[in-house]
Amino acid sequence: GRKVFETMARKKSCLSFNPDVTTKEELLTTVREVGAECCMIKTHMDVVRDFDDELVKELQKLSEELDFVIFEDRKFADIGNTAKLQYDHGHHRIAEWSHVTNA
Repeated sequence: GRKVFETMARKKSCLSFNPDVTTKEELLTTVREVGAECCMIKTHMDVVRDFDDELVKELQKLSEELDFVIFEDRKFADIGNTAKLQYDHGHHRIAEWSHVTNA
């Protein structure tokens, strides 16, 4: 939470953006276009067909360069332990790269 508020204060904005795309290229292109204007980029990595570790690395790099927080909009809907396992150890390893995740 603190990183979100610090970014908002630094950028004097509360703008967030959801690219809502299904390929790595579309996601990265869109983030490069709008990231500098946003405090937060909201992703849905489970719909990115060609998701891989390179996408995560590039998104993290852009987050640092363009000064935005990554919010993985996951909406976990399982029991506590299963949701924790999905967050920590699932295919997307969300805990390794997302600054914010909802449950």
